[in-house]
Amino acid sequence: MSKRQRTDNEEVNTAVPPRRSAETWYRDGNVVLQAGNTQFKVHQGLLERHSPVFAGLLVEGQQGGEDTVEGCRVVKLEESEEDIELLLDALYNPRPNIKVPVPFKTVSAMMRMGLEYEIPHLREGALKRLTLEFPTTLEEYDERGGAWTSIIEEKGLLFKIVNLAHECDIHTILPAAYMRCLDDMDALLHGELMGEEPDSPRSEAACLTAVRACFAGREALYVAFNRTFAWARKLGETCDQDECYYETRPWLRAVLWIPAPKISQVLLNWEGLTREEVSLKNGLCAECSKEARQKFEAERTVTWRKLPEYFGLPKWKDLTSP
Repeated sequence: MSKRQRTDNEEVNTAVPPRRSAETWYRDGNVVLQAGNTQFKVHQGLLERHSPVFAGLLVEGQQGGEDTVEGCRVVKLEESEEDIELLLDALYNPRPNIKVPVPFKTVSAMMRMGLEYEIPHLREGALKRLTLEFPTTLEEYDERGGAWTSIIEEKGLLFKIVNLAHECDIHTILPAAYMRCLDDMDALLHGELMGEEPDSPRSEAACLTAVRACFAGREALYVAFNRTFAWARKLGETCDQDECYYETRPWLRAVLWIPAPKISQVLLNWEGLTREEVSLKNGLCAECSKEARQKFEAERTVTWRKLPEYFGLPKWKDLTSP
């Protein structure tokens, strides 16, 4: 993949002198990158070692006639100042432990710049963080829980990730991400409220493709919900304990379906479900509890297997990522 340098006639404002990056200006650097109006003094060898695109770009720039700073030639790039700052920070200060969270903008730059400049370890590092948040197996989904682990939480984070996945064709994370989007349909459509007031500004919303997929998936998951909890309608029919049939069954039918099914419950494991619905743990006899658990766990496995298809995506094995 070839990159071209930004030329002088593409600059919007040549009157303002470029500023030096406060974070990325190495005394012993031997090339200056310029993005927007910010310059970064770095090491050509490091860039060439990590990126064939940079290697080609920097060779092209050795024609003479370029601007120089501190005796180093200036190579002008098309990307934003922030993206290049984050790219260089990731190269000079790698963060291999994906359970130490970083801001979304870092993950986004690692993925986009990793693809743009063909830097595999940046792209792979971003993908690992995204996959930790949105797993591709039911076992990993159970382990994840509900908290953000690898990316620092911020308003609208979910929809930023979904949009990044569409921009960069990260299809493997979409089923679990779409599933989470269904928790708040208003935010999916309009963005997450940035404050407590109803008229507060909103975050970035999900792209139209994602919105359509989520609405289609919601209808399919309502069907999956009814299948997953079909046992609740017949709970206690063959049981000798009156409590299971006369107390727990009507209560459970009410909390599961009224006012609307809680779609997120179809992928909870049994422990998670009984934490949310305590009477399932305390209001069933041993026989009914065992039967309910077996049926529930069997159906949630089916739901997970079919999850991508509910959202109009290929099967799990056919989903791809860069």
